[in-house]
Amino acid sequence: QEYNTSLQQYNTKLQTELSTANETLKRVESEKAAFVENLSTLRGQYSSLHDQLTSSRASQEDAAKQKEAFVSEVGCLRMELRQARDERDRQLSHVRALTEEVAKYKEYT
Repeated sequence: QEYNTSLQQYNTKLQTELSTANETLKRVESEKAAFVENLSTLRGQYSSLHDQLTSSRASQEDAAKQKEAFVSEVGCLRMELRQARDERDRQLSHVRALTEEVAKYKEYT
């Protein structure tokens, strides 16, 4: 009788521990599911951010190339402007010389 009571108490204790372990397992599995879902979300965000970074780098490279092209074009335009000014100055000097010649010619005639 005493032995049966002892076994029943031990069995009750084991059942309580099993119940507690099952509840803990359910909680851990629930936490794991939440963690896996969060991990999946973070992977998606990482992928999206990585794509944005790649796109941003490509845009930055395009902008740098465009800037380089503009700098080169500005250099060419400055050189053309300098040449046009030099040509204008030569033509103006030539016009002045011709004007002086005409004035001298008029003096002699």
